[in-house]
Amino acid sequence: MFGSIEVSSIVQAIATVPEFLWELSLGIWLMVKDFDSAALKMLDKTQM
Repeated sequence: MFGSIEVSSIVQAIATVPEFLWELSLGIWLMVKDFDSAALKMLDKTQM
């Protein structure tokens, strides 16, 4: 941070992996588990 880790170094790549995995798993979880078609139908009814 602030010059202590070089840009594009192996240390930066290793430090980025957990964030990448978190973002990936959160996106997949929201698409698969939290998808509720009933909520979408209710949303369509309120917009009409």
